[in-house]
Amino acid sequence: MGTRTQRVVAWSVAAALLLASAPLPARERKGAQVVVQLEDGSEIRGELLMVKRDCLVVGNGSGGSFVSLEEIGSVRIKKKSKAGTGFLLGLLGGTLITYGLSRNAHSCNPSEMDFVMSGLFVGLPAGGLGALIGLGAGNDPILKTDEMKMEKLLGRLNRHACTPDAALSTGQK
Repeated sequence: MGTRTQRVVAWSVAAALLLASAPLPARERKGAQVVVQLEDGSEIRGELLMVKRDCLVVGNGSGGSFVSLEEIGSVRIKKKSKAGTGFLLGLLGGTLITYGLSRNAHSCNPSEMDFVMSGLFVGLPAGGLGALIGLGAGNDPILKTDEMKMEKLLGRLNRHACTPDAALSTGQK
Protein backbone atom coordinates (compact mmCIF):
# COMPACT_ATOMS: atom_id res chain seq x y z
CA MET A 1 0.00 0.00 0.00
CA GLY A 2 1.16 3.48 -0.78
CA THR A 3 1.45 6.31 1.72
CA ARG A 4 -1.73 7.97 0.49
CA THR A 5 -3.76 4.76 0.85
CA GLN A 6 -2.41 4.22 4.36
CA ARG A 7 -3.44 7.75 5.30
CA VAL A 8 -6.98 7.25 3.93
CA VAL A 9 -7.32 3.96 5.82
CA ALA A 10 -6.01 5.52 9.04
CA TRP A 11 -8.43 8.47 8.81
CA SER A 12 -11.33 6.11 7.98
CA VAL A 13 -10.57 3.95 11.02
CA ALA A 14 -10.27 7.05 13.24
CA ALA A 15 -13.59 8.41 11.97
CA ALA A 16 -15.26 5.03 12.49
CA LEU A 17 -13.98 4.84 16.06
CA LEU A 18 -15.20 8.36 16.82
CA LEU A 19 -18.63 7.68 15.36
CA ALA A 20 -18.92 4.35 17.16
CA SER A 21 -18.21 5.98 20.51
CA ALA A 22 -20.77 8.77 20.04
CA PRO A 23 -23.90 8.34 22.19
CA LEU A 24 -27.00 7.43 20.21
CA PRO A 25 -30.17 9.31 21.03
CA ALA A 26 -32.62 6.99 22.78
CA ARG A 27 -36.27 7.19 21.96
CA GLU A 28 -38.21 8.24 25.03
CA ARG A 29 -40.83 5.73 26.11
CA LYS A 30 -44.33 7.17 26.29
CA GLY A 31 -46.89 5.98 28.79
CA ALA A 32 -50.39 5.07 27.68
CA GLN A 33 -53.11 7.70 27.75
CA VAL A 34 -55.51 6.74 30.55
CA VAL A 35 -58.79 7.89 32.05
CA VAL A 36 -58.91 7.12 35.79
CA GLN A 37 -62.48 7.03 37.12
CA LEU A 38 -62.49 7.71 40.86
CA GLU A 39 -64.99 6.26 43.34
CA ASP A 40 -66.56 9.72 43.80
CA GLY A 41 -67.32 9.93 40.04
CA SER A 42 -64.59 12.40 39.04
CA GLU A 43 -62.05 11.62 36.32
CA ILE A 44 -58.34 12.16 35.92
CA ARG A 45 -57.00 12.09 32.35
CA GLY A 46 -53.42 11.97 31.21
CA GLU A 47 -50.34 9.86 30.55
CA LEU A 48 -49.65 6.94 32.88
CA LEU A 49 -46.22 7.84 34.18
CA MET A 50 -45.66 5.28 36.93
CA VAL A 51 -47.40 2.49 38.85
CA LYS A 52 -46.59 1.89 42.50
CA ARG A 53 -48.04 -0.60 44.98
CA ASP A 54 -50.20 2.07 46.61
CA CYS A 55 -50.79 4.68 43.87
CA LEU A 56 -50.71 5.64 40.20
CA VAL A 57 -48.87 8.67 38.86
CA VAL A 58 -50.82 10.27 36.02
CA GLY A 59 -49.30 13.23 34.20
CA ASN A 60 -51.06 15.92 32.25
CA GLY A 61 -49.87 19.19 30.72
CA SER A 62 -49.77 21.04 34.05
CA GLY A 63 -47.97 18.34 36.07
CA GLY A 64 -48.64 14.99 37.65
CA SER A 65 -51.25 13.59 40.03
CA PHE A 66 -50.77 10.88 42.60
CA VAL A 67 -53.92 8.75 42.74
CA SER A 68 -54.32 6.37 45.66
CA LEU A 69 -55.45 2.87 44.66
CA GLU A 70 -58.27 2.99 47.25
CA GLU A 71 -59.81 5.96 45.39
CA ILE A 72 -59.84 4.28 41.95
CA GLY A 73 -63.03 2.78 40.55
CA SER A 74 -61.73 1.93 37.07
CA VAL A 75 -58.94 2.74 34.63
CA ARG A 76 -59.52 2.97 30.88
CA ILE A 77 -56.44 2.62 28.68
CA LYS A 78 -57.04 4.66 25.52
CA LYS A 79 -55.90 2.94 22.33
CA LYS A 80 -55.68 4.24 18.80
CA SER A 81 -58.52 3.26 16.50
CA LYS A 82 -57.75 0.61 13.92
CA ALA A 83 -60.73 1.46 11.69
CA GLY A 84 -58.64 3.23 9.03
CA THR A 85 -56.18 0.35 8.77
CA GLY A 86 -59.05 -2.16 8.58
CA PHE A 87 -60.75 -0.15 5.84
CA LEU A 88 -57.59 0.06 3.74
CA LEU A 89 -56.81 -3.65 4.15
CA GLY A 90 -60.39 -4.63 3.29
CA LEU A 91 -60.52 -2.32 0.29
CA LEU A 92 -57.19 -3.51 -1.06
CA GLY A 93 -57.89 -7.18 -0.36
CA GLY A 94 -61.40 -7.13 -1.81
CA THR A 95 -60.32 -5.25 -4.92
CA LEU A 96 -57.31 -7.46 -5.64
CA ILE A 97 -59.14 -10.73 -5.03
CA THR A 98 -62.07 -9.72 -7.25
CA TYR A 99 -59.75 -8.40 -9.94
CA GLY A 100 -57.79 -11.65 -9.86
CA LEU A 101 -60.96 -13.74 -10.12
CA SER A 102 -62.33 -11.64 -12.98
CA ARG A 103 -58.99 -11.91 -14.76
CA ASN A 104 -59.11 -15.70 -14.56
CA ALA A 105 -62.75 -15.77 -15.71
CA HIS A 106 -62.03 -13.77 -18.88
CA SER A 107 -59.73 -15.25 -21.45
CA CYS A 108 -59.15 -11.81 -22.90
CA ASN A 109 -57.00 -9.14 -21.32
CA PRO A 110 -58.73 -7.44 -18.39
CA SER A 111 -59.26 -3.75 -18.79
CA GLU A 112 -58.76 -0.89 -16.39
CA MET A 113 -62.54 -0.76 -16.08
CA ASP A 114 -62.56 -4.28 -14.59
CA PHE A 115 -60.22 -3.08 -11.87
CA VAL A 116 -62.40 -0.04 -11.12
CA MET A 117 -65.58 -2.12 -11.06
CA SER A 118 -64.06 -4.75 -8.77
CA GLY A 119 -62.97 -1.96 -6.44
CA LEU A 120 -66.44 -0.42 -6.38
CA PHE A 121 -68.57 -3.53 -6.04
CA VAL A 122 -66.41 -5.70 -3.81
CA GLY A 123 -63.56 -3.52 -2.55
CA LEU A 124 -65.71 -0.85 -0.91
CA PRO A 125 -67.99 -3.29 0.96
CA ALA A 126 -64.93 -5.30 2.03
CA GLY A 127 -63.34 -2.03 3.18
CA GLY A 128 -66.44 -1.23 5.23
CA LEU A 129 -66.30 -4.67 6.81
CA GLY A 130 -62.60 -4.14 7.54
CA ALA A 131 -63.39 -0.79 9.20
CA LEU A 132 -65.99 -2.46 11.44
CA ILE A 133 -63.52 -5.18 12.39
CA GLY A 134 -60.90 -2.49 13.07
CA LEU A 135 -63.32 -0.61 15.32
CA GLY A 136 -63.99 -3.79 17.27
CA ALA A 137 -60.28 -4.56 17.60
CA GLY A 138 -59.52 -1.04 18.81
CA ASN A 139 -61.82 -1.03 21.87
CA ASP A 140 -60.33 0.60 24.93
CA PRO A 141 -59.83 -1.91 27.74
CA ILE A 142 -61.46 -0.86 31.02
CA LEU A 143 -59.86 -2.28 34.15
CA LYS A 144 -62.23 -2.24 37.14
CA THR A 145 -60.75 -2.46 40.61
CA ASP A 146 -63.66 -4.44 42.04
CA GLU A 147 -63.49 -7.13 39.32
CA MET A 148 -59.71 -7.78 39.31
CA LYS A 149 -57.18 -8.80 41.89
CA MET A 150 -54.98 -5.84 42.74
CA GLU A 151 -51.76 -7.65 41.72
CA LYS A 152 -53.15 -8.41 38.27
CA LEU A 153 -54.42 -4.84 37.87
CA LEU A 154 -51.07 -3.37 38.85
CA GLY A 155 -49.22 -5.75 36.52
CA ARG A 156 -51.37 -4.81 33.52
CA LEU A 157 -51.08 -1.09 34.22
CA ASN A 158 -47.33 -1.38 34.79
CA ARG A 159 -46.86 -2.64 31.20
CA HIS A 160 -48.37 0.61 29.91
CA ALA A 161 -46.48 3.00 32.22
CA CYS A 162 -43.82 5.42 31.01
CA THR A 163 -41.47 4.15 33.75
CA PRO A 164 -42.36 0.54 34.62
CA ASP A 165 -41.67 -0.61 38.17
CA ALA A 166 -39.29 -3.60 38.01
CA ALA A 167 -40.59 -4.99 41.31
CA LEU A 168 -44.14 -5.18 39.91
CA SER A 169 -42.93 -6.78 36.67
CA THR A 170 -41.12 -9.59 38.49
CA GLY A 171 -43.80 -10.11 41.12
CA GLN A 172 -41.62 -9.05 44.07
CA LYS A 173 -43.18 -7.48 47.15
